[in-house]
Amino acid sequence: LLFFLLVLLLVKINDAFIWKLTDVLPANRVLQFSERYMFATHEGPDFLEQGDSYINIKMDVISYMEVNRSTEVGYAVYAANVGHEHDTLIGICSSGSPSQGNSNSVVKSGDDELDIHTNTWAANVYSQRVVSQYVDTVNVGSIQFGGNMGLTNGTYYRWKSTLSTHYPVNTESWHNVAFQLCDSEIADPKAHVDGTVTFHNPYGYLPAELFGFIPFEGMRMIMFAVFGAYYLHQYIKYRDSTLPLHKATLAVFLVAFIEAASWFIAYQTINETGTPYCCPFPTTVVIALVLQVFRATFSRMLLLVVCLGYGIVRPRLLTTEWVVVTIIITLYFVGAVVAHVSEIVMVHDVHDDSPE
Repeated sequence: LLFFLLVLLLVKINDAFIWKLTDVLPANRVLQFSERYMFATHEGPDFLEQGDSYINIKMDVISYMEVNRSTEVGYAVYAANVGHEHDTLIGICSSGSPSQGNSNSVVKSGDDELDIHTNTWAANVYSQRVVSQYVDTVNVGSIQFGGNMGLTNGTYYRWKSTLSTHYPVNTESWHNVAFQLCDSEIADPKAHVDGTVTFHNPYGYLPAELFGFIPFEGMRMIMFAVFGAYYLHQYIKYRDSTLPLHKATLAVFLVAFIEAASWFIAYQTINETGTPYCCPFPTTVVIALVLQVFRATFSRMLLLVVCLGYGIVRPRLLTTEWVVVTIIITLYFVGAVVAHVSEIVMVHDVHDDSPE
């Protein structure tokens, strides 16, 4: 159990909430981050708060140049239509004026003109280019991210671009934030991205696909409390004739109530603070997840021993039967933890490197 708690607390990936990003932005690639679904401003669920929905970008991009010259960083925020969520946006590095939002921008590549509106599947597109400023000159051996960026030995000139944007969400849809280095192959730039991307819905930071868990877990907590209190009353009333099985059932009610309360608190905390659901997992999510797996494991163990006749037609089980039950339940616990962690990581990984 302690091992899985440690895994949940330490597992980490580069990834809607308030995402703290540390990533590599190579030349000729689009680095993309996604929020799978967002409500529009003042158009959230009826039973939740109706506030502003927005995407904030606060980012520093450090470019490593082999040639001492300025470069530009282009980025765009947009809503993606169904079926195009992972498509690469064309025209981020437009020929419009740098450091300004461009709604009708064109970039020339050879004899082709790439208009950002070529992406007919993208709506409410906001694009911008930011010119970098010279920082210093460094050797690759002294750069912290040199190895991860694939830089060869030599001298590099560092140029910094600061990105800052507040994007109001007016369309209920999947939203993407995309970054791209805008430079010729002569300078062969590579860059390191460091900053935050914030996705905020009308009711808070919780993604739209998860908002339903707040009322659900609240109601589940109340129902477990009501049924648990009734069961406890009946248990005390007939305590002279109770069986160990009744005590175990009461324990399941107690764990289920604590688990539901833990999930409710976890989702409320995430919604108010913007702490990402994953990864690493917040402490509240770790507690709720462990309690959920424990409750499911304990319930299945009770079902298994009842099927073997314990507490009904047999006062006790054989030692070999308890050994087999223990092995089965242990395997289930391990499998359940791995399955839950894998599902959460897969669903909440908003990092998407677009193909070349």
